[in-house]
Amino acid sequence: MTYPTSNYSNIQWCLSTSVKVFKSIAWVAGAILTLPAIVIYPCTGKNLSWSALKKAVEVWSKGQNSKTQTTDTIAKRNLNSDSISHKEKKVSKNRPAQKDLDLLKTYTDGMEIDRKKNNLAVTRRIDLKTYAEKEWAANTEKAIRMKDGYAEAVKAGYQYVHNIRGDNYCGLRATLFKVLSKGLQFPSKKTTLDYLVKEMNNQEGHWLCNWKFLNTAKEIEDNLENVKKRMDTILSAFEEETTHVLQIESPGERIEETLKLMNRVEGDILLMEAIKLHMMATVLDLYDKINKKEDVPEFAVLMPFRDTSPNSKEFMINHMNTLGDTGGAEQMEMCLLGYMLGTPIKVVRCKSFGQVDFITTYPEHTADTNKILRRECENEYIVIISEDDRHYNVISTSPWLKENE
Repeated sequence: MTYPTSNYSNIQWCLSTSVKVFKSIAWVAGAILTLPAIVIYPCTGKNLSWSALKKAVEVWSKGQNSKTQTTDTIAKRNLNSDSISHKEKKVSKNRPAQKDLDLLKTYTDGMEIDRKKNNLAVTRRIDLKTYAEKEWAANTEKAIRMKDGYAEAVKAGYQYVHNIRGDNYCGLRATLFKVLSKGLQFPSKKTTLDYLVKEMNNQEGHWLCNWKFLNTAKEIEDNLENVKKRMDTILSAFEEETTHVLQIESPGERIEETLKLMNRVEGDILLMEAIKLHMMATVLDLYDKINKKEDVPEFAVLMPFRDTSPNSKEFMINHMNTLGDTGGAEQMEMCLLGYMLGTPIKVVRCKSFGQVDFITTYPEHTADTNKILRRECENEYIVIISEDDRHYNVISTSPWLKENE
């Protein structure tokens, strides 16, 4: 059938107008349907994306057909993607840049880590003489004594100092840095874990469930199997990390890798935790020998006579759990650390320059000429330096790193 031209134009105009009216009604309906989301959605505490709402309205206005996604689907997808994108940005902001942190991922799960710490655990080397003159520039009696102590170290052949962060872990941290830089070995994970698990498997040894894990939720300490698993994870990660460092033959490269490991928040926490576990296993071994009337080093003979450590349980509660938290390493703990490593720790005590205890060894050997500091001590001891028996630094006789670093 053929219509006159005028009638056909009128019909086309009517159809076009109807479509426009339908589109307008659809647009208004979409806006009305979206209004509850604008009012109610913020009450859920989520971040409503206005760009997503705008896109949803555009879908209505374009009159997409049934072959495309529905407006409701697109709106939900955009709202969800906006929320996911926001979460991903938050995670990426907190994610460390180093790819090699994967080794520590399992260990750090569930830990509250303060990533705002900007002071290094261990600094790069500094010229020892320059450091002493700048740090103790005053002409007070104490400053002069300190400079004399450092001068004695310089005279013995020590050229550089690495500053250690001054918290309650600095004694352990200074020793660890020197151990890794010298390529010395730690007790194996298996040996330490065997001691700890054997004690925990005894009903009387369940007190080890009260071991204090740094930055970890308290509930982990309430379950024996969780404690064993946590200790295993710490010691495994520690052995993997330190083995990687110790396999590096070049002293300079080994120092670089040690600095990277110790100056990561996760790495520092892991290392300190693992050293304490190794020390605790040594405590169990020594008390076991004492109870069996076997020979032990001189410092260990005194352990049961302290009011705070008549047995291994009290030693853990009063010394190991507080070490690094509310207290630092005392002389007994330094002796324990040196004995555990199998290499004595020689400490240059600047504040005692000119006195018999200017140089002290932990544990002290009867045939040790510990009153003399010489370059050769590096071959026999782990040599570190202290200013006030609380703060320890590392001194070295070789440059290790390039001059411009």
